[in-house]
Amino acid sequence: MIRHIVQTYPLWIAIVLAARNSALTKWAALPCFVFWLATEIVMPIIVGSASAAGIVDSAASKAPRVRAIAAIATSSLVLVVHD
Repeated sequence: MIRHIVQTYPLWIAIVLAARNSALTKWAALPCFVFWLATEIVMPIIVGSASAAGIVDSAASKAPRVRAIAAIATSSLVLVVHD
């Protein structure tokens, strides 16, 4: 919850200005929209690339073998507690 408040905090300046019918509203909102647009474009590319690299690295790993039940249990636990 706090993360969402912090992430949207800059836009609240624009919201307050808009509520007051200020001519500065668009100038307060513009940097937020530019930043969010850049983030929405760049972040999926970064996360997708990192995920693909991780999958390839995991598949090619020469780590010692473990029992299937241990591997499944570990992966399942991480999946359940993941964000």
